[in-house]
Amino acid sequence: MDGEAIEQLGAQQDDFTSVLGLAETLALSRDPRVKGFVKILYTTLFKWYADESHRLRMLKRLVDRATTTVDASREIDSDLEILAILVCEDQEIVRPVLSMMREVAELANVDRAALWHQLCASEDEILRIREERKAEIASTSKEKAVLSQKLSEYEATNSRLKSEMRAEMDRFARDRKELMEQMQEVENQLEWVRSERDDEITKLKAEKKILQDRLHEAETQLSQLKSRKRDELKRVMKEKNALAERLKSAEAARRRFDEELKRFATENVTREEIRQSLEDEVRRLTQTVGQTEGEKREKEEQVARCEAYIDGMESKLQACEQYIHHLEAQFQEEMARHAPLYGVGLDALSMKELETLSRIHEEGLRQIRAIQQRKGSPAGSPLVSPHTLSHTHGLYPPTPPPMPVGLPPSLIPNGVGIHSNGHVNGGIGPWFNH
Repeated sequence: MDGEAIEQLGAQQDDFTSVLGLAETLALSRDPRVKGFVKILYTTLFKWYADESHRLRMLKRLVDRATTTVDASREIDSDLEILAILVCEDQEIVRPVLSMMREVAELANVDRAALWHQLCASEDEILRIREERKAEIASTSKEKAVLSQKLSEYEATNSRLKSEMRAEMDRFARDRKELMEQMQEVENQLEWVRSERDDEITKLKAEKKILQDRLHEAETQLSQLKSRKRDELKRVMKEKNALAERLKSAEAARRRFDEELKRFATENVTREEIRQSLEDEVRRLTQTVGQTEGEKREKEEQVARCEAYIDGMESKLQACEQYIHHLEAQFQEEMARHAPLYGVGLDALSMKELETLSRIHEEGLRQIRAIQQRKGSPAGSPLVSPHTLSHTHGLYPPTPPPMPVGLPPSLIPNGVGIHSNGHVNGGIGPWFNH
């Protein structure tokens, strides 16, 4: 029995929930007939489910809907009408309904107080934000004024800097123009120096070619003299051998004659004539031998003269070679000494040498301008007298006189001689020593 009662109670509970849900769903309709049906349905449910739990549940749902519905006042009136109908059906439910309404009102008051506090806090926050906004606006205005003042100052400074920059640009343009003019003058001077150097090189090459030709002629003459000497020596040796043979034959004849004299010593006077003739022959042969010895001495003297001449030619050849080596060394020295004037090898120079080179160029430019002013030529004319720099700085020393081929180094004219260190007497040192 208890189990069946529980099952019936559960089924009844499920039916009540379904029917109550249907009533709540129909209550949402705006049709008056549906609303009338809903009122009848609630009254019927209130009568069918007379137990307190179902009624409290139904009333609680109606009170909640009546107090929380905010869609339209008509829906609230509909829920309130249903509550009024139910109260009329059973007045004992007035107290629970009022208690429910009071609870809802208390909750609403609590929510209202919370909302009021939130509203007050929001208003305070808004006021604080407004004050902060005003302070920020005031500070922003001050900063704007300061920035405006700084901007005006910056604009004034910028205009002043622009004017100074324009003046600086003008000055820079003038300086650049002057530097370009000076650069042009220096380039013209370097071009003249290069032309002078080319002329000097051409002259040295011509002298070298002449010396080489003379050396070739001397070598040719020396070879001819050597060949003549060899031929003469061969001929003298042949004559010497022939004279030696003749001397041997004469000595053999003399020995034979002595033997004949010994053999014919005892002969008669008739043989005296033969002896006399033989003595004459001996004297003649002796005279011939003396002449042969004189010719031999003359040939030996001639050979000695040839050897002395050959030695002299060899010494001349050595002198020519030394002079050629000296000219080549002097040419290389001149090229190495003048290379910095052409802008070559400046990295290898010391600061003192660079200052000397700069001073030489500046002094040369001053002299060029002075000469141009004295002659009345334009200031930018690149023409320079070739004697100006050579007599002033010693950049181009005078070419030493040609060395005579037949003289040793100690007899070179003008006191120009070659030392053991390869320099020439009277030569000029490096340009940076001036």
